[in-house]
Amino acid sequence: MVTKEKSTGNLSIKKLLNPTQKKKEENNIEVKTTPFSQEELTEKWRKFTYSLKIKDLDLYSTLNANPPILKDNYRIELSIYNAAQETDLNNKKPELLRYLRKQLKNTLIDLDLVINKAYADKIIYTEKDKYKRLIEKYPKVDELRKKFGLSF
Repeated sequence: MVTKEKSTGNLSIKKLLNPTQKKKEENNIEVKTTPFSQEELTEKWRKFTYSLKIKDLDLYSTLNANPPILKDNYRIELSIYNAAQETDLNNKKPELLRYLRKQLKNTLIDLDLVINKAYADKIIYTEKDKYKRLIEKYPKVDELRKKFGLSF
């Protein structure tokens, strides 16, 4: 006598070990390749970043610092300034790509992050470096510091 397996909605070992069910689900993913322009990308990018403005101001600033550039094969290149930004973006990347793929109707969209080394060298971190930069731009500041006997 063969008994029929009841479906209770619970996990079973048979279901977990049945790879054909997973393959069927994977095959159902529809590939969309609707072409889109740089302008359309920029518009959707801005809408996504605006949604982050209240929740994550740092990420909002990172995404708006440089425009996304549409490359071949629906790859998007974004120039960033440091590894910290790269980490933040990699954490948010699945959500960003899901949004862009849905809005632009293209499942082949991918994002490449490029760290801009030229800009990273120009960033001023210490107070001393900031002061040096200030006196390069305005030499009179150093004269005033000396005149009033201020230290730095």
